[in-house]
Amino acid sequence: MHMYAQHFNLNLLPFENVPDPMFFYDQGDHARIRKQISGSLQSGRGLIVVTGPIGSGKTTLSQMIKADFPHNIQVIWMAEPPASSVDLYLYLAQELGVQPSSAEKTFVMRDIRNALVKINAEGNKCLVIMDESHLMSDDVINGVRLLNNLEEGSLKLIQLLLLGQEELMDKINKPEMLPFKQRIAALETLGRMNVDAVLKYIRHRIQIAGGNPGLFSDTGWEALSIAFRAGGTPRTINSLCDRALNVASECNKSVVDAQDVYEWILLI
Repeated sequence: MHMYAQHFNLNLLPFENVPDPMFFYDQGDHARIRKQISGSLQSGRGLIVVTGPIGSGKTTLSQMIKADFPHNIQVIWMAEPPASSVDLYLYLAQELGVQPSSAEKTFVMRDIRNALVKINAEGNKCLVIMDESHLMSDDVINGVRLLNNLEEGSLKLIQLLLLGQEELMDKINKPEMLPFKQRIAALETLGRMNVDAVLKYIRHRIQIAGGNPGLFSDTGWEALSIAFRAGGTPRTINSLCDRALNVASECNKSVVDAQDVYEWILLI
């Protein structure tokens, strides 16, 4: 652990690059998309896709969604897409506690459907979150489409949240993917934050960690404005601020100034 938390009298490290709901920045795109997804899940709309650059906060966002539905939702988390649609179905069956009598797609799908009908009849929901979904093969995309087709009346039996980098859009926009695209209930993009949002985000993180904006001097804030004049993602912001705090504490300074910020910029 960096010693700077102690040096600057912080309760926590404010800029660690780990998904942490405590630090969730409930503003701008993140807040809007969280609200949209929560609404879609509550009304059972089915398939939701969120794209954004590396480090834009997709995984943290998905953790907030999980936290929004603590009681009546079974969350099945996939860190990356499976190799095939058969693997997708077998994994879901296992997570739903189903022992398919055969690995044949039709039978596995029937067993999954029965398990989902039971979950929904009990007033619960099932949410599958697939991270890194830009890596899906066409076969897995088709598997997701068929899962999304599982309905009981007008109700979708399973909620699917796909998180992926922008390349996912290139896949979805292919002409042969039209049947898949037409089934997406909500398609959202997490962009880079503009400079104002970046500075608010930094203040927010410092506050959660028990510090105050005076942790950065006026020249420090100015340097951050210049560093992020073209915008930034949570990951790049966290990296720069973490390093700048570390540099300042190693120099035994009481605040982070422009020099500490620029020292990090020169290193990248």
